[in-house]
Amino acid sequence: MATKRQMAFVTGVIAVALLTILFSLIYNRGSGPLSLGTRPAEALLIMVAYLVTDARHVGASKHLEGFNYTASWAFPAALALLLPETSFLIFVAGVTFVSGIINSKAIVRNLFNAGQAVVATFAVFEILSLFSAQRILGGSHPAFGPSQLFGLGLAFVVGSGLNHLIVGVVVGLGQDNLFSRSSWSGSMLAVAQGVTLMSLGAVVAYGLAWSLWFLPVLSLVTTALVMNTYSAMKARIEQGRDDLTGLLSRAKFLDGLDSALFEASKHDQAVGYVVLNLDSFKSINDRLGHPVGDVVLRQVADRVARLRPSSGLVARLGGNEFAVVMPDISGITQLAIEARKLRDALGEPLEVRGFPLRVSASCGVALFPDHGTDSETIVRAADVAMYKAKSDKTGVEVFENATDRLQPSKVGLLGDLRYAAARGELFLVYQPKLDLNSDTVVGVEALIRWQHPVLGLVQPNDFITMAEHTELMVDLTRWVLSEALTACARWRELGFDIGVAINGSARNLHDMGFPRLVEAALVKSGVPAERLEIEITENTVMSDYRRSQLVLGELKAMGVELSVDDFGTGYSSLQHLRDLPVSTVKIDKTFVLAMLSHGSDSVIVRSIIDLSSNLGLKCVAEGVETEPILSRLRTMGCSFAQGYHIARPLSEESLLKWLSARSSADPDLSKTNRIVSGRPLASDVLEI
Repeated sequence: MATKRQMAFVTGVIAVALLTILFSLIYNRGSGPLSLGTRPAEALLIMVAYLVTDARHVGASKHLEGFNYTASWAFPAALALLLPETSFLIFVAGVTFVSGIINSKAIVRNLFNAGQAVVATFAVFEILSLFSAQRILGGSHPAFGPSQLFGLGLAFVVGSGLNHLIVGVVVGLGQDNLFSRSSWSGSMLAVAQGVTLMSLGAVVAYGLAWSLWFLPVLSLVTTALVMNTYSAMKARIEQGRDDLTGLLSRAKFLDGLDSALFEASKHDQAVGYVVLNLDSFKSINDRLGHPVGDVVLRQVADRVARLRPSSGLVARLGGNEFAVVMPDISGITQLAIEARKLRDALGEPLEVRGFPLRVSASCGVALFPDHGTDSETIVRAADVAMYKAKSDKTGVEVFENATDRLQPSKVGLLGDLRYAAARGELFLVYQPKLDLNSDTVVGVEALIRWQHPVLGLVQPNDFITMAEHTELMVDLTRWVLSEALTACARWRELGFDIGVAINGSARNLHDMGFPRLVEAALVKSGVPAERLEIEITENTVMSDYRRSQLVLGELKAMGVELSVDDFGTGYSSLQHLRDLPVSTVKIDKTFVLAMLSHGSDSVIVRSIIDLSSNLGLKCVAEGVETEPILSRLRTMGCSFAQGYHIARPLSEESLLKWLSARSSADPDLSKTNRIVSGRPLASDVLEI
């Protein structure tokens, strides 16, 4: 429903329009309220054209209620040059109101539109009168001069601007934000179009005043302008379309969602929002090629578009993700049913180059106003539900169900994560890795952190796990790779020739284009390939062993170091370990932390150290938090270690200070002291 402030403004506009007409009736300038002026034939022709065309939208139509320029906007300008003031205002108000009835608009909206038209065109009439633009039509041959030209331009700019201002205010009041983007976007274009259409009206009036036989010529000019306007509108609409599928672009779609929520709020209606993410689409691109993937996306887009409600919106949000807006939905039950229908339809085989191909999708469902009162919250809620559907392989999830396993503070994480890098919220910390034989730092592991503007520091487990089920994981890896290599290049310039390790995800290992991404990042940074290490887990490799082996093989051929992280917690066989092109095994910290208190863990640690030695692999112990653990690892023959006893994860600035302190330490100091008691020297350590 409309807000109180919005209704107050609408009522005010209607009241001002009524007072304007009443004032004109009382102080009319020597003519009756329905007088056709000194050129009744011309005025009558234009009035008929005005009445016929007022319901036909041909201009830059905003998606928000009440904002439309039509071909008829040319005719009030013409009538302002021909009719007396009172009859002019009455006829403008009457035509606008009748047009609203024809289009089945609500009575209040009809009155508001009529009032809006009266206020805007009254300003036009008064300015034209001020510059005597009407008087030049009094003779048999109209005259025209610089004063009239300036008067026409000023009148049309003021009238068009006032019209747009009125609608912008009422829309802004409805959203409780007068300066919202949706209230004023496209303002300059809208005003310019209004001026153009009213200028055409002046041409019509002056042409008919010259001769009624000029009407055919004016008809051709009007038709040409209308067709050109349609073409411009079509081009503008196509700019908001996805090039591949023809569906709405993300930006245009979100504008439409804003509008749908705005309309629903006025009429106490619900709006459904469904987001669909195609499952395993990456494998289609990789195995069958991107041209086949494009065909799949187009066919999926066609199916989703056919199943949308007549008043609904469909968009491709990017990649393999689609979304549907369903206005005037009865409730969450109907919405879930519609989402299930969409998913089932996508499950029917597609015909791609003569062969059947099946795809599936994971759907997230959110309902306005139950799950949010603005578009951003609704989109986030549906994203969360979709990620749960994808991770649990349930197909369709409603946000209410998804919240059972998500803390309230995490509801919007994935939506925020899309833009976290661009907003500068992500950063890296680095944990050093120590060679236990030479007591030198041989590298660091780059760990991603997220400083959320509202929630503060978000732990990796709170967003990485969810991101791994989406395309966001690819973007995160790309960002980490670029940042880590750029930092490594800076260290090398400062004389610290150490390597950097990043964590690879399952999506990276299943992506045949990942090696090219790594290669490009290495070339850009100038860091040698052997200074980059990519850490993978056993389970990540085993999720698609054959493909992972191919990707890792390409990375190894480039000279990139590869390591198996958290070794001992997965289910890979020794044969797989032998066949993988890795050079390092990292012992999971759970075994290292318990090795002094549990004999079985100590046996596991020793076994992994011996195994890696026999296979010719380096062995790194993670989770070294005390001196006794470090000493035991030395006696077991472990070559490398990292953990809090050596150094906690450090910001780049703290890392450089820590490295400088080690390099300048007295060589006679004991190794334990050279580790600086397990703490970095800088005071700005991140306790994570």
